[in-house]
Amino acid sequence: MNIKVGTVVTVQIEELASSGEGKSSVGDKMLLVPGATPGDILEVRIRNISRQSNRIWADIVNVIKRGETFKTPECKRFYPLHGFCGGCQIMHLDYKRQKEFKFNVIRKAFWDCLKLDLSSLAPKFFLSPSLYYYRNRSNYVVDIFKSKVYLGSYSPRSNKFARMDECFVVKREIEDNRLFLGFLLNDLGVPVYPRRKDGVRWVVIRSNYLGEVLIDFIVSAVDQPRWLNNVVKRRNELRRVVGISWSSNTSSGNAIRIAPSINLWGRKTVVEKIAGLSLEIGPDTFFQLNSDIASLMYSNVARFASDYKGIVWDLFCGVGGVGIAIAKMQGGFLFGAEVWEPSIRLAKINAFNNDVEGKFVTLDLQSSVPSDWEQPTIVVINPPRKGVDDSLIEKLIEVKSRLLIYISCNPISMVRDIKKFLDNGYNIIRFDIYDMLPHTVHIESVAYLVLGG
Repeated sequence: MNIKVGTVVTVQIEELASSGEGKSSVGDKMLLVPGATPGDILEVRIRNISRQSNRIWADIVNVIKRGETFKTPECKRFYPLHGFCGGCQIMHLDYKRQKEFKFNVIRKAFWDCLKLDLSSLAPKFFLSPSLYYYRNRSNYVVDIFKSKVYLGSYSPRSNKFARMDECFVVKREIEDNRLFLGFLLNDLGVPVYPRRKDGVRWVVIRSNYLGEVLIDFIVSAVDQPRWLNNVVKRRNELRRVVGISWSSNTSSGNAIRIAPSINLWGRKTVVEKIAGLSLEIGPDTFFQLNSDIASLMYSNVARFASDYKGIVWDLFCGVGGVGIAIAKMQGGFLFGAEVWEPSIRLAKINAFNNDVEGKFVTLDLQSSVPSDWEQPTIVVINPPRKGVDDSLIEKLIEVKSRLLIYISCNPISMVRDIKKFLDNGYNIIRFDIYDMLPHTVHIESVAYLVLGG
């Protein structure tokens, strides 16, 4: 069969890919269809044919039959059935099926890399207490749509703007301010990147357990644009906003943030209550997006680690939350390292506010490790999605901590790194899964490894 872009074919969806797309085949090619579920019989139109792999992407033209696992998604912007937002890739699965999907993604990663049956570890799967309105931060791209300024996102695999009206996963105060900011930016005639060099590119909105909101403008200008002053003057038109800031991003790449935020008005941080801790979080610092499930994860990690008394290393520590939770419960001294200086500044404050003794340094852990830290009993690593560089893994193998806790949002890089520890005397004694972001393909996992256990 001659397959080209625009060709319409009838397919039956066999399973879900790890990306959440329905998977079938056309000839010797793998066919991926967004919004499809196993058992679906669909007419699809070929949208893209990869030149580097055997993958083809297609869009649904007509539904002949839906499989038993399909559920009509609540969101009216769900891509590709109702709109163009691709943030919630598996909202068309009921929650039981979402859990099964995420478990199977991790199970496959374990088997492919370690030839280990995940079930043999008796993993615990912790569900999110809230399926909707749980997300405590959202990064909105700003664009002009039908002559009006909107805050939204990009459609999957494209730079096409997607509206995000009435989002079902961000906290309500974030959605409210997204809406009001759209009105305000339109009324003020705020310039938008790339049409203007001093235009706004992104808006980051963060909220805490009290519903207090921080707003951060990412702007394509080196110096502070004048229009930001006008936004601050009209801040009373927003809802529960306690701080406004901005950050410069003049790069041509896709990175949202390349520089720390500069406060314009109000508070620089909000306080989040997590696992009995009070943690200050800024608009430009990393923190788990679901505070409820993060609190559960921190509590479980700290409780398990409490049997291992001694020095704690928290690597890629962010604002210090996990390490502080452990050190506070078991009384050990805490060392933390992180490449992003604003996070380290808050980690120091958070340790002090929670009565934890610690030392924190700004350091690129992918290229170096501290040489003056005391021998740890516990090492916590929570790396970016790409995982840990070999040089750091080699250092940690030399350190020989009794307990190593690996937290990850990427099962593939996680099991790849874990294998190197297993090959050097460590054993997995517990594995937990946390549904940090319901309706998405993202998975948070925690592996507990002991030396020679």
